[in-house]
Amino acid sequence: MAAEGVRAAPGKVRRAVRRRLAASNPVLTVVIPVYNVAAYLPECLDSVLGQTLSELEVIAVDDGSTDSSPEILRDRARRDPRLRVITQANSGQGIARNVAAAQARGEFLTFCDADDTVPPRAYAHMIGVLRETGSDFVVGAARRVAAGKNLGVAFRDAHLVDRLGTTIEETPVAMQDIIACNRVVRTAFWVDRVPAYRGHIAYEDHVPGLAAYVRAERFDLLTNVTYNWRVREDNTSTGQQKANLENLLDRIAVKEEASELLLAEAPPAVYAAWVGRCLSVDFPPFLAHGLVGNDMYRNVLSATYRTFLDRASTETWLAVPQVNRLRGWLCAQGRWSDLAAVDERIETRGRLPRTEVRDGLVLAVREPSLADVPDELWQMSEQETGLIAAVRSVHSPAPGTVRISGFAAIRALDCSHEDPQTQAWLHDPSTGRTVPLSVEQYADPAANVWTSHLNASYDHAAFHVDVPASELGSNPDATWVLHLKASQQGVVREGTVHAAVEGSAGHHLRPVEVGSGSVTPALSGGLGLHLTVSPDNAGSGDELADAVLRDVELTDGTLVLTMESPDGRRPAALRHETTDLEPTYVEPAHLEPAYAEPVGDVEPGHVEPGGDVTRIGFGLADLPDGDLLLGTPDSLTVAPDLWRRLPVALTSGDPASGDPASDDLASGDLSVAVLVRRTRQLVLRLSRTVHS
Repeated sequence: MAAEGVRAAPGKVRRAVRRRLAASNPVLTVVIPVYNVAAYLPECLDSVLGQTLSELEVIAVDDGSTDSSPEILRDRARRDPRLRVITQANSGQGIARNVAAAQARGEFLTFCDADDTVPPRAYAHMIGVLRETGSDFVVGAARRVAAGKNLGVAFRDAHLVDRLGTTIEETPVAMQDIIACNRVVRTAFWVDRVPAYRGHIAYEDHVPGLAAYVRAERFDLLTNVTYNWRVREDNTSTGQQKANLENLLDRIAVKEEASELLLAEAPPAVYAAWVGRCLSVDFPPFLAHGLVGNDMYRNVLSATYRTFLDRASTETWLAVPQVNRLRGWLCAQGRWSDLAAVDERIETRGRLPRTEVRDGLVLAVREPSLADVPDELWQMSEQETGLIAAVRSVHSPAPGTVRISGFAAIRALDCSHEDPQTQAWLHDPSTGRTVPLSVEQYADPAANVWTSHLNASYDHAAFHVDVPASELGSNPDATWVLHLKASQQGVVREGTVHAAVEGSAGHHLRPVEVGSGSVTPALSGGLGLHLTVSPDNAGSGDELADAVLRDVELTDGTLVLTMESPDGRRPAALRHETTDLEPTYVEPAHLEPAYAEPVGDVEPGHVEPGGDVTRIGFGLADLPDGDLLLGTPDSLTVAPDLWRRLPVALTSGDPASGDPASDDLASGDLSVAVLVRRTRQLVLRLSRTVHS
């Protein structure tokens, strides 16, 4: 043990020396305002000081904390010289940021709230982008997290693709994202061009964030997540105080200040886009509180909506999501009972309504109780009805061929009555060459698992295209981007593919062998799904591990797994992840006899050479809702033919599934989605629909 300590000492010394050198000559200054966040602060500091970019100066401003936050800061500062602590009387987050930013020594500057965390490579990546582009600042995507769960990317439309060296005139959607902490800015630009944060007001980051967009010569928007934005379980953050009138008044005051800035410095089109942002993003969260608020709160909110509706042009108004347009108009009219009914529908059926197409326009189906509402409030925005597409797998079904499988549809259009007609082609931006592709479309209920839209069916959104490898040539510098166009009921949308189907092999893309070379598929923020050619074989990714899942099916009220492992070992249980993260175990209901049914030509009890096939059943009535992890003593993989079909959707109680509901399920249907997580962990996701 003593010898190990001696060997470890040089490493500790080297790390200490590196930290002192980094503190003396920082590349990046990180500002962290701190006020009574002892429960979150250690995790925040670990994430910032643990960055792959070590040349940091971290300035934490203790804003008069009364909990153990000061002790946490002092202890960490003693151990890491890159952390400097400033103490001040409680003055608010904005003033704390200003005090620290004025002392920044780094070439670059960023902010981090003390209850949030930063992905390990975020700062290195953003500074690398800025050094490449020369832009004034870069904005990464912020991921919302709550109780350890990923809630998705905030302001997603601003981060669908990488936009490098852009301007606010070219990319007004950037104004959707004006929070302080998911960006890195050149310190000189911040000091010279961005106004200081206001003190003693909520939402103090909005005006500086907006001014940075307007005054920058160029900025960068990234698809990469660079910030983990926590939703506090104790509901104590500024954004969680919207029920308070003072919070609403602060939001209004900040928006009026922003309006003056934009009218003075921005083109009319940018101002119009900002008004749309206010109606789409800033004020809708207050509507739910208006439903239960007093007359003063309601009157202020109604007056605010009337003001912004007067500021909105027709084009701006129609760019606001339909449900926000309808809810905002009802608020402006003081029709609170109608607004409550709309919100109840959203709660039960989701934000995306049932739609119909008339004269080439996609309209929400008018609710009978709102017959007097103007027609323009039912028109869906183009953003709401764009192309939605995702890759499911990329593999080789035959020598010399690459097959791309996925889903593509027009968002909000039901496929039950008319299938979307999909066209596809590959395009190499460097040469301008295009390769048309033949599309095969087919029905697959897993498409509805992918979209999770309750008011539209996408069963017929599944497709695959076969790409002859010979068409791609052998140039390793060529980049073949997949383009899709979907047509349905006279509505046409097109675009590229920027997502993988959740739970599918699309999250685990690997090179595909094609003759003497290989084709490598990849997803990137700028290009979307694209293929590159390599003359060397890189493997198809179809190698099997010790334990293999061959198939999953529902029969007679039983979930049946067909497994293969060399020595006949079987999974002992399905593991259920409960909300408190304490696992419970569900034992198989039908393990005896071990080989209850033949599998293909494998007789019960027979061991094939080199493998042992077993069918294992779990009674559906015994399984809880939620994600069930398949527990196995082996490293589990999924057989190639099943892997390419993930996610698989099965439903008990649906005659189309071939599995009539058992007595145990007579009161409802059980849906089973077989998914693979990004960690390659196999998941069986169960959910019940109870019939009244």
